[in-house]
Amino acid sequence: MILGRKGDVQWTIMDGEAVILNLATGIYYTLDRVGTVIWQELTAGKGIEETVEFVCARFDEEASVVRSDMEELLAHLKKEQLSVPE
Repeated sequence: MILGRKGDVQWTIMDGEAVILNLATGIYYTLDRVGTVIWQELTAGKGIEETVEFVCARFDEEASVVRSDMEELLAHLKKEQLSVPE
């Protein structure tokens, strides 16, 4: 899955949180600090497991919790057309 790479998706970081705009729908989304780190890592081309490890280290969280939360976030991003399959 590729995040934020569609031509109709723009994003920026404001106050440590990602603000994502789907230009096709005109709807914007915000991610909390953990979601923002996940977004940044994945849009930079990092893999899911590498991102899980990074988030675990940064926020001192269990891998199973991070993986579950990430799967939920990715499903939501896909539903909202903010990602495209690889």
